[in-house]
Amino acid sequence: MRIASFVTCLLGSASLALAQSGGGFDLTWSTIDCGGAGSNNPSTGGNFSLMGTIGQHDVGVMSGGNFELSGGFWAGVGGDQPCYADCDGSGTLNIFDYICFGNAYSTSDPYADCDGSGVLNIFDYICFGNEYASGCP
Repeated sequence: MRIASFVTCLLGSASLALAQSGGGFDLTWSTIDCGGAGSNNPSTGGNFSLMGTIGQHDVGVMSGGNFELSGGFWAGVGGDQPCYADCDGSGTLNIFDYICFGNAYSTSDPYADCDGSGVLNIFDYICFGNEYASGCP
């Protein structure tokens, strides 16, 4: 009787192990999220710039009030990179981008560290002015 119980448990465990093998599931669309630097605030050094994300699994879309947050692939990142000088994201360079940059600077937002020095100073305004003068693609 003990052998029959053991064999039954063994076969039951084997069927559970086979069930974990994947079957018809497809995991080709996956990301690892959270952490790193976002598309508006890349890690930079010298002539190099790096954007990366790693951390937790994807979650569904979260929303509250006027805000919505979705995980997974970075929305809007890919072929066309955002224009740094278009601070307000309107798609047009105008006075509102300078106002947006000034607001970011006054609140010590890392976005305002245009020259990547780690310190907010007049050189960030000069850098932003140069980016603005270069225009957007």
